[in-house]
Parts: sequence; C-alpha cells; structure tokens
Amino acid sequence: MALKVFKYFFYCILFLVSGWTQAQNYRPLSQYSTKTWTLREGLPNSSVQDIIQDKDGFIWIGTYGGVVRFDGVYFENYADIFPEHKLVYSNISQGVDGKIWLGSGNGVFYFENGKFSQLKNQGDFTPYIESFLNQKDGTLWLGTRSDGLFIYKNGKVTKVKGPSVLEKAFISDIVQGKNQQIWFSSPQVGVFLKDGDNIRQFSEEQGLKSKIINGLYYDASQDRLWVGSNKGLDIIANNKVTSVPALKGIDCIHINFHKGYYYISTTLGLYVVNAQGDIIDKFAFKKSPQIVSSRFDREGNLWLAGYRSGLSKLTPKKFNEYSQFNGLDGNAINTLLEVNKDSILLANDLGTVFYISPAGIKVHPLTNITKNQRIRDMYKDSDENIWISTYNGVYKFTKGKMADYKVFDTSNELTNNSTRFAVEDSRKNVWIGSRTGLFQQDSTGKFTVYTKSNNLSNDFILRVFENPKTHNLWIATAGGGVNLLKPDGTIEQMLDKHGKNYNVVFNFHQTKDGAIWIAHNGGLSRYYQGVFKTIPNLFTLENSTLFEIAEDNQGYFWLSTGEGIIRVNLKELTECFEKDKKKVDYQFFDNSDGILNSSTTPNANILKDSHGYLWIPMVFGVVKVDPNDIPKNTLKPPVYVTLLKVDGKILHRPFEQLKVDRNSKRIQIDYTALSYQAIEKVRFKCKLEGYDDDWVDMGNKRSIQYTNLSPGTYTFRVIAANNDGVFNEQGDTLVFTIDPAFYETRLFYILLALVALGIIYLLFRFRTNQIRARNRELQNQVSLRTREIQEKMEELEIQKKHISDSINYAQRIQEAILPTPKMLASALPEHFIFFKPRDVVSGDFYWLSNVRTGDEKIVLAAIDCTGHGVPGAFMSMVANDLMNYIVNERKITQADQILNMLHKGIRRVLNQRETKNRDGMDMSLVVLNPYTKMLEFAGARNPLVYIKQGEMQVLKGDKIPVGGDQREKERIFTQHEIPLEAIDAFYLFSDGYQDQFGGPNGQKFMRKRFRKLLLDHHTKPMAQQKLILSEALDSWMQETRQNQIDDILVIGVKL
Repeated sequence: MALKVFKYFFYCILFLVSGWTQAQNYRPLSQYSTKTWTLREGLPNSSVQDIIQDKDGFIWIGTYGGVVRFDGVYFENYADIFPEHKLVYSNISQGVDGKIWLGSGNGVFYFENGKFSQLKNQGDFTPYIESFLNQKDGTLWLGTRSDGLFIYKNGKVTKVKGPSVLEKAFISDIVQGKNQQIWFSSPQVGVFLKDGDNIRQFSEEQGLKSKIINGLYYDASQDRLWVGSNKGLDIIANNKVTSVPALKGIDCIHINFHKGYYYISTTLGLYVVNAQGDIIDKFAFKKSPQIVSSRFDREGNLWLAGYRSGLSKLTPKKFNEYSQFNGLDGNAINTLLEVNKDSILLANDLGTVFYISPAGIKVHPLTNITKNQRIRDMYKDSDENIWISTYNGVYKFTKGKMADYKVFDTSNELTNNSTRFAVEDSRKNVWIGSRTGLFQQDSTGKFTVYTKSNNLSNDFILRVFENPKTHNLWIATAGGGVNLLKPDGTIEQMLDKHGKNYNVVFNFHQTKDGAIWIAHNGGLSRYYQGVFKTIPNLFTLENSTLFEIAEDNQGYFWLSTGEGIIRVNLKELTECFEKDKKKVDYQFFDNSDGILNSSTTPNANILKDSHGYLWIPMVFGVVKVDPNDIPKNTLKPPVYVTLLKVDGKILHRPFEQLKVDRNSKRIQIDYTALSYQAIEKVRFKCKLEGYDDDWVDMGNKRSIQYTNLSPGTYTFRVIAANNDGVFNEQGDTLVFTIDPAFYETRLFYILLALVALGIIYLLFRFRTNQIRARNRELQNQVSLRTREIQEKMEELEIQKKHISDSINYAQRIQEAILPTPKMLASALPEHFIFFKPRDVVSGDFYWLSNVRTGDEKIVLAAIDCTGHGVPGAFMSMVANDLMNYIVNERKITQADQILNMLHKGIRRVLNQRETKNRDGMDMSLVVLNPYTKMLEFAGARNPLVYIKQGEMQVLKGDKIPVGGDQREKERIFTQHEIPLEAIDAFYLFSDGYQDQFGGPNGQKFMRKRFRKLLLDHHTKPMAQQKLILSEALDSWMQETRQNQIDDILVIGVKL
C-alpha cells in the first residue's frame, strides 16, 4: 500500500514538474508574426481545408478551388496546370512512398512524379473523401462523406464492415491508436474504436458532449484520445470519457499537438490547451475567426487553414515585443527606466507611463501627473530620485515618491519647457537638455545655463555623456555636432574635427578601451586617442542615420536605426576602424524577423536592465532582447530547381535528359529554397558550369536567364542560405544539353574542309598556269625597271648626302656658338648642362656672356625657340646674335631689360609687324652680381627654380613669350632679385624634360615629378645630378618605348 502511495506521489510530482517546464518553454502566440495569403496573393480560393508539409519541404494546401503547392513565395496552382483537377480538396496526406494523397469531392487522387492520377477500384471509385490515415506499412484508410470507411491496400479498396450506422456514415477523422487500433469519428454518430475485427462506439450515452465529432488526436504518451465536437473538447482514456470544461460550448474542428501543447482549431479561432486542459493562449482573426486546421513545419512556423480567411503563417519572433496587442497603446515609446529588478517603466508622447512586471503590463499611477505631456526621458539618480523630462518641464520625484515632486520649468529655473533629458554626472551635477540650451544644477541646487553665448555650436541639446576619467562632458546637438564642455567651463566645438556633415548627434557610448563611439546622422564614428574616425556606408542602409548604441554582456553592439536593429561584434568593429576596413559583418533585424514595425524611436536610449536584457524603444512599443538567447534557424533549406522555361515554353519537374533546341534564344531557370521563417532574407547563389567561371550572387531573386548559349552540355547549380545565413551547400542541379545545328557539327566542318581543299587545288592549278605565263612577261619588265630604280636610288643617295652634310655643318655651327666648357667652368665652377636635342640641330640652346661685362656681372640663359630641328636652329641663331649684341656690345645687364630688348629685336628681325610670322621663344635668364651678391631673374613663360635651406623655391616668369604676337602697347618683363647667400643651387630649363611621355601608362613626366627629382638630388655633385637626370629620363621613356618629342635642356648651378 505504501509503495502504491509513493508511486502515485512520485508520478504527480513528475507530472507537475513536466507541466511547469513546458510552461517555461511555451512561446505565446502574441510573440509570433503573422502573414496571410488570400485570392489576391495567388490562392485559388480563400477557404482553406487542409495543410501539410511534404518530405521535400513544400507546403500543400487544399482549397475549394483546387490544390496548390507553396514554397513561401509562389503558389503552384495545379488547377492551372491540370484543369481537369480543379476540385474541392478537403484532405491531404503523404504516404511512406512519397505520394501526395488528395481527398476530393470526386474520389481519391495522388500526385507522383509531377502527374495526377485517380485511385480506381475495379472501376470508378468517386466518393466524397473527408479524411485520410496513412500507415507506415502503406495502408491507406479513407473516410467518406456518405459511404462509411474504406481501406486501400495492395492495390485494392475494401469497405470496412461494422455496425449498420457505419454503412452510410460521414467519417470526419481517422487516427491510429496503440497496438494497431484505429480511432475514427463521425459528425453523425460519435467516435469509433476499431480493435482488430471489433468496433466499439462512443457517443453521448458514454459521456461525450455531442455525437457531432469533427476531429481527433491520439496522445500515445498518455494513451488518451482527444475529441473535438461541436460542443467542446472531450478526452477518452481507459474507455472513459472526460470533458474539458475550458472549451465547453465551442465548436472544435481540428486538434494538433506540438511540444506538449494542443492547438485546437475552432469556429472562434485557435486555442492553445495544456495537458491539463487549461486554455493558456488564443489567436483569432477579427473578420473571419474560424480556423479549420493547423500544422507546424520543421522550422517551427505555425500554419493555419482559415475558413474564408485564406492561408496564414505564424512565425516565432526573434525578440519579445510589447505593443498594442499585449497591453500598450500602440504609440512610440520614448524612454524606459528600470525602477527595480523585473520592473520596467515605459513612457510615450501622450504622457502615459506603463509598468511592466512579471504580472503583466499596467498603466502606472505616474500617468495621473504626466498625462497629455510629451515624455522624452526618465532617469534615476544616485539618491533614488526619479527625473522625468517632458515638453512641459522636468519633474523631480524625491526618492521616487509620487506625492513628493518638484517641477522645473520657465516659471523658475529653465528658459524653455521642451526638455529632452536629465542626467547626473560623477560630481552629482544634474544636466538638463532642452531646445534652447544645456542647464546644469550643481550639488547645491544652483542652476547654470550654457548656450551659443558660451560657444555652444547649437542650442538644441539631444544628449550628454561624461568621460569619467577626464570629466569632460560630451554634448550632442541637433545641427551643431559634438561639443566638449571641459571642467574649467570652456566649450570646444568639435564639428570641424569630427566632420561637418555629421552635425546631428544622437548618442555616445564609451567602451573599456576608452574609445568613445558616436551615433549620428552619418552613421557611426569612433573617437580614440584624440582622433575622430568615421567609415561612410559601413552598414548598407537606405538611410545611414544611427540613433542609439548599447553594448551587451556578450561583446556586441546593438544599434538602433529608422530601418531596423543592427547587431555587430565589437571586437570585429574595432578592428574594422583600426585597420581601415570598409565593411564589417553584422546582423540586421527588421519586420521580416517578426518586428511589428522596423523603425526604432529616434534619440531614445536603449535600456540594459540588471539581467542583461536590452529594451529597445520602437515606434509601436518596445522590443525586449535577450542577447544570450537569440533564436537561430539552423535548418539548411532544401533547394530545388522548380521550372525551366525555354522561349516561353514551360517544363516542370521531374527533369530527365533535357535537350534544348539550338535555335532557342532565352532560357529561364526558376529555383526555390524552402525556408519559411523570413522568406525575404533567403539568399541564393547560382552557377552554370560551362558558362560561369564563379558563383553568381542572386540575392533573394528566384530565377535567372541565359541568352544565346552555345551548343554543349551545361550543369546548372543553385545553393541557398536561410534567413540566418545557414547555407545548403549541396543545393540542386539541372543538366541540359544544347545540340549543335548540322552546320556546327564536326562532320559539317570535315565536309567543308574537303570541299575547300578541292576548290583550292583547282584554283592553285589554274593560277599556277597563269603565273608561269605572267612571270615570263614580268621578267623582262623587272629587268628594265630594276635598272631605272638603281639609277633613281643613286640620285637619292647623293641628295641625302648633301642634306646630311648641310645639317651636320649646321650642327657644328650651332655647337660653335654655344659657350665652351672652359668658358662655363670659368664663370660657373660648379654646374652641369644637360642638353639633348630631339634632332641633329636644336631649337633649345644655352647662352653665357662670353666676356665679363663692365660691371663684372655674369649673364646665363636657357632659351627654348619655336620649333625644333632645322627651324628651331635658325631661330636659335637669331636669338644668339641678338643676345651677343644686347649684352656683349650694348653692355645691358639688367635681366628685365635684356628680355625687353630681345623681344623688340626678334620682332624687328622677323618683320613681325608686317608679316604673319609668330615665331618667338620661351626663356629664363639670370644675372649674377658677385659684388652686390644678388641674383637677378627675368623669365618668359619659364621659371627659375632654386634651393634654399633644403626647400625648393620657384620664381615664375611672365606669362608672355619673347617675340611672336604682341597685342599690348609695349611688352615689359618683370625683374626679380634674390640674395645669393640665400641660394644653395638654382636650375634653368625648357619644357622638354617635363613634357616627355613615358612611364607605365605612357603619360607625361610632369612638372611636379621633375622638380621633386631636382630637390631629392640637389646636394649631390653637379656631374652626378646630370647623370641622374639622364638615367631617369631614359628609364621613363623605355617603360613604354617612347620616342623623344622635344628638345631638352636643363642647367644646374651650385653657388
């Protein structure tokens, strides 16, 4: 006896613990997101009768308008493909062999290998089918509307014999009990148990509420049958009937079991009942609440068949939500405050304060004080005072007591009632942000205001943050960016350092490494060791604005945006900023993850409570995140190629030995992945082997097209990832062949080659005969013409020699007028002349006064005459004679006067006033005076470059040439003077060096590169500098094998 009592007590405890554990794991239906499909979305009829998920993962739906197969995006309506099967399908089942069995108003059909077939039994078998039971041995039980119960086995249909009431009975449901027992029900005469050949009836006389039975479920673990009738729910166990009082009087249509709970489809919606028969949840549509049946798929989505309300899918949300559906009023939540463990206050724009606790959601009594006031923030200070910031001022509730409060507004301390927040710093100052400045209440109660007059960049204050080490107060403004209030009371504007585009700052967050992270209208910035850093477009959002930053206990940042919530690993994010990476991996949560509305509340702090949960304010309410338990869909999505369309012609599965006509222009391949949790986030990659070199990222697109493919055999591969990025790497494949046309075959090419060879041979013989005859005629003409050509060549050689001799003579003349090395060395002991004409003679030349002038000055010039070669050489002779006349004969040694005189001389000699001649020269000229220790410079388009204390200085010449067109009344050149002691070295040059093409891209050497070359080597001996210039030029030209395009002249002088 004692042992029986102990066992009874033990089983009771076990039952209670099991029930408590299940209750802890149950997810309320309010934490599921809902999506519904009706006629508008592709269902053939909005009255759905049954739903199953097949072994491949497809959802099959039976409706009054036919049967469809669904992949989450597209409905494959078989009534369109097989019009003769547009029937009412009330029941769907899948056998162990994979066949899809369909019960209709015209008998039994099955779907196999892409085709429908009708079950026949020695002739037509067309009763109205209401229910199925597929057993593991392949036996199929068939319940009809008016012909009783049948068995289909080994190809034969047999009627089940029993009491006379079964002969024409309506069989509404069939389930398997223990030991091969069969339970079936009727909406006319109750429930039956078939045990071998015996059939027992349960009806009202045995205790059922009603004999009108709609659905059954057999619980094998408890050996009890759940019975749904038009008057409620009953349980049959040990041949006894027990009623479930909770559903009394409710028409129960279908019973589904999932993870310890019973999901009862009724005319009033879906009820969830625990093992004790207690209602713990309910779901219903307002307009058409009746649910016909329910099914859970492999991912945990709950599918509902609605009577007139279509097909619905309830998907578990990633996070718990509080909204108008479970106690809030549907308005945006602006602020949250943890008043004590497990107790959270929430407030909105209407002045309503809600209180969330384990007991549920209630309106807090504070609402009586704050009603109709826009609440922006709630804060508890170190003395347990609660500060509530509203657009009517700031409320301070002493020790959190509602009866003891004070209001700060324009009547006492504030200049504006529209306050944004109140927060305490480490020195017990309370800071209040408003639209017209920042207010400080110190520990004595004294108020100080900071505005633009104190150097604030903007008076609209959104948030402040104190760096506890420096006591600097970081101030976020709307329009003026970041400001820094230092302990000495001075304010530094940080907008220029941070970035002028980031002028609206919402929040700050400091991490353990001391870095300060900033959320603003341009995204996310990091301030570390005195430097701001921002990575534009770090997160791929339509709007880059970030509102808030929160750090969980697992090392992740949570960022709120107007489009959803971002979760990013802090270590990876920090590495991204430190190593200048452009992208970082992150998770993005939006309405596809079940969030009612993706938009978070701007400038509303994320609350991290004492449990580590994150409470994120949303425009509809609040989202509660448990960072330790973020559901992840780990199921790899089944992937299938569903359809091949060739020039509009559609081919369905199964695909066998596919051959595509060579003349086909467009091939479209449709594919799918059967993941239903967040269909929008399913991602695909495709590859056509024989065409694509690598995988093509298709995003969420479910078809791809190819045009004008060449003949060959192709293998199309597709893989997919579910909403949480879990890939099915195996995917699916489709092999098809495009046979070549005859003109593309090897035989055609062989025949074509033989024909071509024959034609070539005939042409060869014909042409050979022609050529032989022609050759004889040509031999005579060739001999004659050869003698004539030889005579002409001899004449040309003589003319070439005369021209070459003339040019070489001109070269000797030009070289003779140039200053000799001895003359140069005497005047300029340390110098180099890098002179490289493009042709034999040059338009560039250098000039030095050949004798000391009367005032002992040295005149040096680098001159670039118009043209090069012979024309340039002629101009150089004219310029040389005029320079000798001006400097050596007239003794003119002022740099500007020399250029003035030379300009007039060129125009006079070339008679440029009366003719169209516009030849002239660009030049740079220096005069060295050793007595005054000054250098005079004048230039025509060319500069003087000199080195002073290791830095390069440039004196630009006038932007006018010597000679040529003159539109001004008188051309006057400018003279510059520099002390010689300030010059380490100077350089004169033409434009030939810097304009030379070469390098890896065939571009000009350019002025910047040329001057850097001079500066980098100016300390080296002049001879070595000349060699460096020569080697650099040769290397530049050789990279792309460029020819010299102009005369080159560079003069370097070291003083």
